[in-house]
Amino acid sequence: GNSNEKYFSAALDTVVGFRKELMAEPADEAGFFNYSGEEVRKLFPCSSYYEAAMRFFYERFGGYDYSGRSSENAKRCLDEMLSASEGHPSSEIYAQCLINAGRSDDAALGVYEGLLKKYPSEKACVWPEAERIQIYYDRACAAKPQKEADFLKVKEMCEKAVAKYGKSSYRERIENIRKSMEEKSMSFNVGKDGEPSGFFYPGDEVPCSIGFKNIEEVRITLYKIADYAEPLFDFTDKGQSEAYLRTKAKAVRTVTLSGLKAGYGVTGTKECSLKVEEPGNYVLAARPFAAGNAGFGKAALQALDGGRQTECLQFRVSAIATAFRQRG
Repeated sequence: GNSNEKYFSAALDTVVGFRKELMAEPADEAGFFNYSGEEVRKLFPCSSYYEAAMRFFYERFGGYDYSGRSSENAKRCLDEMLSASEGHPSSEIYAQCLINAGRSDDAALGVYEGLLKKYPSEKACVWPEAERIQIYYDRACAAKPQKEADFLKVKEMCEKAVAKYGKSSYRERIENIRKSMEEKSMSFNVGKDGEPSGFFYPGDEVPCSIGFKNIEEVRITLYKIADYAEPLFDFTDKGQSEAYLRTKAKAVRTVTLSGLKAGYGVTGTKECSLKVEEPGNYVLAARPFAAGNAGFGKAALQALDGGRQTECLQFRVSAIATAFRQRG
């Protein structure tokens, strides 16, 4: 590790020492340029041998986790790359995006929007465009409460960018953001602190919540699991869980929740509660619906979106656990 750091530091010092001479060499003749992938060479052609060398060194420094001079050398590469890119739009875009990659603050957003305004016709601007859209999307997701207008704004940005830029991994990122806003998703939590299963006591009222996105209707079915000795099942596989419910459980009641859609891209939440009543009956309470009574033992709640299984949770109501609680 330390020997590699010393090697790259010395090599970087040598290349920087020949900055003037290397700046005069066209990048097409640069052996360092060969490390780049086809997409990078196409969107961000180097303006000089020196800039290509700086990219090479930055890639190498970025791959090591040094505690010594590596961070200083990486920053030095970026600064030199930015200086060498003066007057070359694609090179400036490349350097600025490297410097600001992963940042989501207002300063980074200002850099991306500045590049888009300065070079509106550059195909290389697909990178800052992707970063800018990602920031707006992340902020829309993090907002409390979420607003449909924010997601519609991101959708419009995505559509314009996809229409403007050619095929690349950056445009694919933009397309994936749009797809993620339009996909259907649902989560179903039963129990305290979102615990999906466990022991409940008669008389307990356990909070439940359904999270949903781009879904208008969900069917909830309460199942009684016939054999108490049957181990709790991991409902991660759709086929196995359906077979399990078909052979090991009995449907007690099904209810339908309608009108759930919260708006384009918005993740909504509907609160309810699981009421465990004396003498050991458990139902999904009437706030906002009741799912039925399965008695002592084990049960499962299955949530489906349009007939497609989305989430399945299971729990126990234990008379023995209740007796211990009463005695303790």
